[in-house]
Order: sequence, then structure tokens, then C-alpha cells
Amino acid sequence: YGAKLLDELSFRYRQCGSFETKNALRMARRFAMRAFYGHCFVWLAFGTVAEERFYGGEEIEKRSSSRRRGSFFIGAVREEDVMTQRLESMEMNGEDDDNNDDKKEAIRSADEHQSRCFQEDEYLENAKTLPTDGGASAWRDAFAVKIEQTPKRMSAIDAEAVHFVGRCVRALRLHRRALELRRCRKFGSIKDTNAKKADIDAFLDEHARQTGKEIESLVLGIDGVSNVAGGRDGGINDGEDDFDDFTSLSVVVNKAKQRVSTKLGEVIDSETYDVNDKSASPSFVMETFASLRNFFLLQRGDIFASLLDEDDSVFIVPESEKSPNSTKSKKKRIESAWEDAVADNKYDGASERFSLKRGDRFSSSSETNALSSYDGFDDVYMSYERAWPVGLLVTDFALDKYGTIFNFLFRLRRARSALSRVWQNINRRNRTNVSALQNKKSNGIDFESDANGAILRSRTAIDFALRNWEQYASEDVIAHRWSLFTQSVKTSAQKKDTSAVDFEKATKAHREFIVSVSRELFMKDGSFVKKKKKHTSDVEKAVAEISNLAFALELISREYRDINNKQSTERTNEDSKLIENERLVTKSEHILSRAQECTALLCAALRSDVLGISDVALQDKVDALLFRLEFNQQQQ
Repeated sequence: YGAKLLDELSFRYRQCGSFETKNALRMARRFAMRAFYGHCFVWLAFGTVAEERFYGGEEIEKRSSSRRRGSFFIGAVREEDVMTQRLESMEMNGEDDDNNDDKKEAIRSADEHQSRCFQEDEYLENAKTLPTDGGASAWRDAFAVKIEQTPKRMSAIDAEAVHFVGRCVRALRLHRRALELRRCRKFGSIKDTNAKKADIDAFLDEHARQTGKEIESLVLGIDGVSNVAGGRDGGINDGEDDFDDFTSLSVVVNKAKQRVSTKLGEVIDSETYDVNDKSASPSFVMETFASLRNFFLLQRGDIFASLLDEDDSVFIVPESEKSPNSTKSKKKRIESAWEDAVADNKYDGASERFSLKRGDRFSSSSETNALSSYDGFDDVYMSYERAWPVGLLVTDFALDKYGTIFNFLFRLRRARSALSRVWQNINRRNRTNVSALQNKKSNGIDFESDANGAILRSRTAIDFALRNWEQYASEDVIAHRWSLFTQSVKTSAQKKDTSAVDFEKATKAHREFIVSVSRELFMKDGSFVKKKKKHTSDVEKAVAEISNLAFALELISREYRDINNKQSTERTNEDSKLIENERLVTKSEHILSRAQECTALLCAALRSDVLGISDVALQDKVDALLFRLEFNQQQQ
């Protein structure tokens, strides 16, 4: 029965000493191997787990629709297994509260439907709707390698390669149906759509023919038939044959893998975000990855400047919540502000896939960050809509990484905007009122300094630390890693003398890019020490606390501005005004002291974390950052 039968026959064959028994076992093994290769052919050529098919040459056709899913090492994943994994993941992320029952049920229904549909051949041929997540859950959950059914002498790499080829074929078949749906909805050019569909049909036919020919040669090999001229039978092995050594199958699978990976990359790369089928970017794959970098990693400076740096920005630190409905209204204001910022700075169709939302996706986001953000916006997250076939490129793993990095960088960017507003609040025209009062008063009260200077010193210390960290993140990490990523994708295409992007190499290079960015920003992988409590690095905590100091300093600068902006005609107590000024001096000096401590903690954390890293380039970048930070500390 499946791999267990192959393994048992192989074991008995090598243990048996009788020639007659060995001969009988040899015949049984050959029959089992022919059945096994038949399964491999059906999956590699058509992406189908089916029992009954003819294979070989040009006579490839279905023999029966009956299936025996349990006998092959590739199988459809049961829905209950998929949901068990997803719900366990939600519980580990602290999303198991009673308020999330509706969310769990929605995820259950959506994932069950999409995975179940992707498992059915009927859906691939006659789908009415495409996966709502761009095919991510179907690609991940629909089929899997069954370890217990994998032959012992087949390596895990070869088994996963077989799995990959079949999924690529199914994705191509579904994309062919997506093109038909596009033609029905009059999206783009009908002529171009028909040409793309015909190209996929021709490739799938040729791929099945080539795979059948190569599998047929394996079957003839285990039957002892020679392919020499004249077609004479070759000699049967002497009893020590190793036709269940899957080296020859590995060669066939790797050829098929290269074919389908290149074709799937070519098909996806020819897509466009433009409804008129005209795109400024020659590569849909790289345009998609570039949009993720621009929005999740805050590389679109124009959009975030419009969103955060305006005087009426919705992200200004709130002094207090004025009403119970304020949170709900802020959600709408944030979404509206994002739409306005994108509309003012839009340059590609990918921009419409992103949206800024608040509070729904991560019910306990403050628990997942290093520290709760003092400005109250740590529950703001970036949402990304994946339409087919983007979900094949952008996995849930990548989106989780992007989301975590976005939360970290977005708080840093808000802190920098807060420091800009601090500067506006303490400009020199605000200093005159308090200075005049200090010169005027002669009642024995000793006011050593104006709060303007104390606030400015605190702002300088905080700004220096955050500016250097932002420069390190943007230039030394993101820009450098993006350059390596694009060069890797370009090199893989040049080796094949084609401009098409290889699907497997592109997705692997992208995964390496986002993992490397997360690692070089010293962000933990999200592992949990206790339920609802993420393990965060000391670097994250230090940067988060420095950011919070910027938000606190903005509130102090507002108080200072309000003291100075009061008109001289008002009958105010001048002594109390000066006392308020002195109170702000004390607060500002405390923030300055804490900022210096946090900067020292950041340097210590960086030095500690980089010790266990063998990446010389990363060590050089961290050393340069430490030099800048510590030089400023020594100067102070």
C-alpha cells in the first residue's frame, strides 16, 4: 500500500535468500514501482492526485475519474487539519478572546472554501470566482507532502520538488480560468487575453507530453527494456537491482520543476495593475515587491509626509479622549487621511491595494510591541489586498513580517514628526515673553533658565538618536537589502537568457529579503515566551522608549507654547507663569536624562546582539552606527 508497500518489498527482497522468492518479489516491486511512477506522472503533468490514467508518449488521457488519495505521498489536506493550525496560531497570538469568535468563524469559512476549491479539478476548469486572498491559502494549505507515505529512499528535497511542480501546474490551470473570467468581464484587451490563454494551453500540453515521455523511460528501465536500436530486450538485473533508488526520478522532477517555475513566473510577470492593460513597469512581479517595500517599509516619503507632517495631521499626539466615540471617529479619520494622501501622490495602480486602518486586525497590538506607544496610535496597521495571482508571490509569512516591521518603523516616523512640531512650538518668538518676565521680576524668585533651552536640548538628544537609527534602517538595511534582492532576481533571469522572472527563485529571494531586513533591524521572529506575550529584543525596546520620549516632549512643548501665547492684556499671575515655566524645565531635563540613558542602552543592546552574528557586512554597518551614537554621547 503506497510507500509502505515499496519499503516492505525492498526490505524483504534484500533479506530473502531464495532465488524463486527473489524473482517473485522483483516482479511485485516492479508492479508497485510502475504504479508509483504513474502517480508521479499524473501529479507532475496535471497537478492531480488520481489513480487511473494512461501515461506515455502522445496517448495521455484520463481513464477514470476514480481517485485513491491515500496511496500517493502527495495528498489533499483535510479541512480540519488546516483550521486546527490556524486557530492554534490565533491563540498563540493572543486572539482567543470571546470577542474574536466572529473573526475565527470568518477565517474558518474563507480558508475552508478556498482550500477545498483548489483541491477540486472542476474548480480549476469552471471557477466562477477567484480566491479572495490571491491564492495564498490555497497554495499553502490545499496539498501537502505526507511524510508517512513518502518512500524512505526518496529525499525530502525530491518529495518537496514533486509537490512544488504539481502546485505550479494547478496554479497555471487556475490562471487560465482567470483569463477566461477576465475576458467575460471585458478587462483589458480580448485579443491579448486569448493569446495568453492559448499560450498556457500550449505549454501545459507540451509539459504533459514531455513529462510523460520521461516517466515512460523510467518505467521501461524498471521493466528491463533497452532503448537501443532494434528495440531488443535488455538483461534483467541479477537480484541486486536498485530501481527504487529515486535518482533518475529526481532528474525528471528537476527538469519539470524548472519548466513550470519559469513559465509560472513568466505568466505572473505579464500581469498588470492597470485596468487598461497598460503598465509603466515592465515587470509585474518586481512592481508588486516594490510596492510592498514602498508602503510597508515607509519608502514612499511623499505619502507619509502628507500623512504625518501637516498641521492638521490626524496623528498629532492627543491630549485626552473627549468622548466615547472618539476612537471610532479616529478610525474613519485615519482611513480618510490615508486615501487623501495616496490620491495626492499616486503614481501606480498598486497604491490602491494598500490602506491604513486602526484597531481591528490586532486586538492586542500593544502586547505585541516592545512598549505601548505614548501617542496612542500603536494599533494602526497597514492592510494589503491580494488579488489573484498576487497571493502566490506574497505569502502570509511575508505579510506578517511586513506588518511587524511597519509597526516599528511607523512609530519611529511618527516620533520624528512629533519632534518637528516641538521645534515649531519653541521657535524663538515664543522665548521673549518668559525672558521679559524673568527680567521684570525682582521678588526674590530665582528662575535659572527659560524652558525653551531645556526643551531644545532634549529635542536635540532625541532627534539625534532617532535620526541615526532611521538612517541605518532606511539606507544601511532596507536600501542595501533591496539592491541585493533585485540583483539576485536579475541574475537568475540572465542565466536563462530571458527577461522572465523565475517564480521559485523570485519568491525565495523575496523571503530572504524580508527575513534579512527583520534580522538586521534586530526584530525578533514573533516567538512567544508566554501566552499573549511576545519576546522582543532590547534594541526594539530602546528605540520604542526613545520614540515615546519624543511624544512626551511634544506635550511639554505645547504647554510652553500656551504659556507664551497668552496676551499681555490678560490679568494673569506672572509668578504662576514663571513657576509653570520652571516646572517645564524640570520635566524637560528629566526627559533629556532619560534620552541619554536610552541611547546608552541602545548602544549596549546593539553591541550585545551583534556579537553572535557572523555577517561581517552587518557588523560593519552596526559599528558605523555605534560610532555616530557614541561620539555624540562623548561630545555631550
